[in-house]
Amino acid sequence: MSERRHNLEVSKMYSGLSEREVLASILMNSDNLHKVRKLLVNKQIFYFDDHQIIWSAIYALSQKNDVIDVSSVANYLGEKGHKLTFYLTGMVTDGTLQTRVEHHAKIIYNLYIRRELYKKCHNFLKRLDVESSYKHISSDINLLEKIASNFAQKADIGSGDISNITDEMIESIFAKKNLVQTGLTKIDKAIVGMTKGEISIIAGRPGNGKSTLALNIAKNMVLDGKKVMFVSREMPRVEIIKKLLAMHTKVKNKDMRGNAEHHRKEIEKGLDFIRKYYKSLSLFDNLRSLDEAINEAKKVRPDVIIDDHIGFIEFPHYDKKDTRHRIAEVTRRYKWLAKEIGCAVILVSQLNRNIEHRVDKIPRLSDLAESGNLEQDAEIVIFNYYPYVYEYDNAEHGEFGQQIIIAKNRYGTTCKFDMGYDGDSALILDSPSEARAHSEDRALTQEEEAINLFE
Repeated sequence: MSERRHNLEVSKMYSGLSEREVLASILMNSDNLHKVRKLLVNKQIFYFDDHQIIWSAIYALSQKNDVIDVSSVANYLGEKGHKLTFYLTGMVTDGTLQTRVEHHAKIIYNLYIRRELYKKCHNFLKRLDVESSYKHISSDINLLEKIASNFAQKADIGSGDISNITDEMIESIFAKKNLVQTGLTKIDKAIVGMTKGEISIIAGRPGNGKSTLALNIAKNMVLDGKKVMFVSREMPRVEIIKKLLAMHTKVKNKDMRGNAEHHRKEIEKGLDFIRKYYKSLSLFDNLRSLDEAINEAKKVRPDVIIDDHIGFIEFPHYDKKDTRHRIAEVTRRYKWLAKEIGCAVILVSQLNRNIEHRVDKIPRLSDLAESGNLEQDAEIVIFNYYPYVYEYDNAEHGEFGQQIIIAKNRYGTTCKFDMGYDGDSALILDSPSEARAHSEDRALTQEEEAINLFE
């Protein structure tokens, strides 16, 4: 089965274009509402959260016989605490197919039916694990056939689609096609993987290695054949390449600054490796706004987007101190993008200063900048804590120990565990002892090279 056909959740169960066209058509001409009201029976017809919110506003205004346009809907939503004015304006600007509003409404409805069938199938498979008797299975199959037949009478799909959906879903679940793994054994064991269409958060205080963790994940995903888009808002991409070189060679990151000539052969060999095996990495260091990042992502269409870090995203329409709304827009729009193009999104964020005023420096969910939005919208929240920064003399594993905290795990349990950190190599490893051994091996190799140089 092809990837396109297989990825049901991404390519077959919603249409952002049709949803936007229907809503834009109503906002531009409220008479269009009467043409589609019979099909759009509830907000769940729409797949995207923002579209559900906008539809609810349109419906509420229609019940009061109020004017329905961009201004009235924006004002209504503003009173409810939703800031969607720019989105509404852009939707109307882009909307061009008013005459086909009924066509797009049918598309939305048919896809809604597919999602409902998918849910029924999913529940069937969950029961299959614990109720595997023939009697239960046979009963559920009969029920699914009745549901499919009933839905088929209402929508423009054939009841035979049910077999396709179940086949594709079974493959999706057991082949884990919707998951992308970090390549770090302990983390993957804890979270299983990051889900396409969802957002994950990596957060930490400055100097705790959050960017290094994000880059290690990017490295592992690229080498696993995934298409990765890495947006660096703090570090120039040349410096990122240096870190990748440090990961793949015996050359320390700092030696590439002042002692590069001594390691020319090793560096050139490392660059050849990167040129050959990092073709699926798209690296950007010049995307200031969220719009720029989203536009590039739609061109690249990666499996994974990593944005490091979101605190530096520029918003011309928000005050710099308005952190709450800035963060809310980042998570909302990235979540929408993740669903639209079918990718996993990893957002790197800095923890607030509260941690610095506590004796216990271990991160908590409340330490997230405007934690409400980040915590709510994220599938997974990962903190990396580097005790060596705070306990120079007393850190249990010295400079080689890093603690990973899974603070939120929507599909599993929270936990924390030690991992290894080799700063010279910019590597996150499975244990502090492995990181120490890696560092000592590197040092020994360089010592041998120095001896050979003078012999």
